[in-house]
Amino acid sequence: SDSAWPEASLYFQRGPDLLRSVDPAERAHYLELATRVARRLGRQAYSLFAEGSLAFKEVDPAYHARLIELANLLVGPSPVAAMSFIKSAPALAKRLRLPELEIWHRAGLEILQQTTEGGEAYFRLESGKAEQIIHSLSARVELAHVGELLRLYGKALTGANISVQPVSALEQKGIGWVSERG
Repeated sequence: SDSAWPEASLYFQRGPDLLRSVDPAERAHYLELATRVARRLGRQAYSLFAEGSLAFKEVDPAYHARLIELANLLVGPSPVAAMSFIKSAPALAKRLRLPELEIWHRAGLEILQQTTEGGEAYFRLESGKAEQIIHSLSARVELAHVGELLRLYGKALTGANISVQPVSALEQKGIGWVSERG
């Protein structure tokens, strides 16, 4: 239809640059995913495609193939959830390894099959359940959750008040571990 031309024009104009973020071996698979999403959503698909493409920039290319495979499993129940999953991939990859990510995805798929709204919120990382499962799967401990406890331990051991700060704050002050670049 005539109303689809502006959307198609965007793909032709910006698509090649956006696809540079996707592992070259996976670009065709990502385009197939985007096509399946576009068939279901129509005009909203381009913005989801663009956001997903940009998300791949922040994810190790070794993850791209599996992320696309997992997103494809979501298109049937909800194309929005599929692309939300891709968009959330950078945050997920920072906290979960691939096996944990697959478990997290499986839990979200079960929620999506029960309720579309709940599943879409899960894959947008806007549900308490999504965060709860990430927390249970992640081997990482957030400083915000344990900082006060560490401060109390430090005071008990030394008798002095100590400050517990993230490494990034220490690097800015030139304190602690340093790495030489060059």
